Amino acid sequence: MENITTKAFGNSNVENDIAYFKKVRRTKIWGIVGQVIIYLVLAIWTITTLFPFLWTLLNSFKPKTVIYNDPFGFTGLTLSNYVKMFSPDSPINIWMGYVWSILISGSVVIVTALVAAFAAFFIARYKGWGSKVAYFSIVACMMFPIFSTIYPVLRVFQKIGLTNDFSAISIFSVILPQIAGNISFTAILLTGFIKSLPIEVEESAYIDGASTIRTVFTIVFPMIKSAFATSAIFVFIWSFNDLYLQRLMLVSNQVVKPLCMIMAYMTTRESGFNAGWAFSAIMLMCIPITIVYVCLQRQIIAGLTAGAVKG
Repeated sequence: MENITTKAFGNSNVENDIAYFKKVRRTKIWGIVGQVIIYLVLAIWTITTLFPFLWTLLNSFKPKTVIYNDPFGFTGLTLSNYVKMFSPDSPINIWMGYVWSILISGSVVIVTALVAAFAAFFIARYKGWGSKVAYFSIVACMMFPIFSTIYPVLRVFQKIGLTNDFSAISIFSVILPQIAGNISFTAILLTGFIKSLPIEVEESAYIDGASTIRTVFTIVFPMIKSAFATSAIFVFIWSFNDLYLQRLMLVSNQVVKPLCMIMAYMTTRESGFNAGWAFSAIMLMCIPITIVYVCLQRQIIAGLTAGAVKG
């Protein structure tokens, strides 16, 4: 039988088939090994990411004495930390902390998105030296860290009275620098999305008599809502967690106390450091960010995917 096969097809064809099947088998084996390595790395990354969060969540339900004696155990779990933080006799006002933090971050997100969207539309649709200068100016602004300009900004705010320690107007001393610091990133992100949109849709609106402002609000902005959601979550997180700017501008303010300031106060000796309170404050800070991400999850994923494909 072997001689007949050899005569009919030749030795070369049989050897090629054998080599091909061996190559396919090696490819499958290496593919399985590669998947195992990928899943193993992802599992390790997931554990290292979730462990600090779960450990913090566990210790937020413990008194400080139990945390020091048994930081990894499940004994002594109680709601006393959260009850004390929200009680009327608490040294901090957690509810107003939420109000100030959401007011600051929400204002920064809205104003940043609006200003950056118009800048991105100008750069993407108007061809000429003006749009190029605007684009490179925005890119250049990202090269300067906020630490290099914060001292002159602080002196200006002190001169015009935005750092009043007994007035809510001090909130603008945090909002304005955060808006300036996030516009560049948001404008560059939105520019890429607007460039990927078909310009024929806008041209048809112009032919029908629509103005530029109406075209932008009714056509362009709805088409890049996924980009808005992507930039919004990043800007919100950066603004919400910006302790450096809040400590600098509101260090002695008696009215405006965002959550970051409250958490910083709770981790100092001045407040009589309580580990249980500190862990519970950290968990309470995660709630607004988690809610924003859950609400914008679909748009964020769509925006990141579109940005990866279209550039």
